[in-house]
Amino acid sequence: MRYIASQLENKIRIVALSTSLANAKDLGEWIGATSHGLFNFPPGVRPVPLEIHIQGIDIANFEARMQAMSKPTYTAIVQHAKNGKPAIVFVPTRKHARLTAVDLMTYSSVDNERKPLFLLRSAEELEPFVANIKEPMLKVTIQYGIGYLHEGLSSTDQDIVKTLFDTGML
Repeated sequence: MRYIASQLENKIRIVALSTSLANAKDLGEWIGATSHGLFNFPPGVRPVPLEIHIQGIDIANFEARMQAMSKPTYTAIVQHAKNGKPAIVFVPTRKHARLTAVDLMTYSSVDNERKPLFLLRSAEELEPFVANIKEPMLKVTIQYGIGYLHEGLSSTDQDIVKTLFDTGML
């Protein structure tokens, strides 16, 4: 931004809006904002409180790093999203959305064989939704209380996952 501004006669003004950020100062510096022109609401003042948990994985290879993050992700969800609280995990690709869902399903099955750990409703309550899902792997993970979204899912599958999440069933 600074380079573009230096090439033009007019100054550039950027208005950036976002959700609460843990690194607002870094973002402000990147876009060339002074501390006077930067304001960030901390996560604690949101209408729905947001807890941010950051854990670093020091593995250079991308695929190995993604694989190494599965168990710590599961552990963090179990530790921080107790008593039916929802958790959202962001991953970089649709492939990783599916793989992460399968990993979470597998870990939860090992920890609790009787009832899937993330299943918040009975299988009977989920069945009408599951019956309408087209993607085979999503159909399986939903039955364990784990959904995922990516742009490759059909609009029907996306709507079902969003509805289940919004209603507290995932």
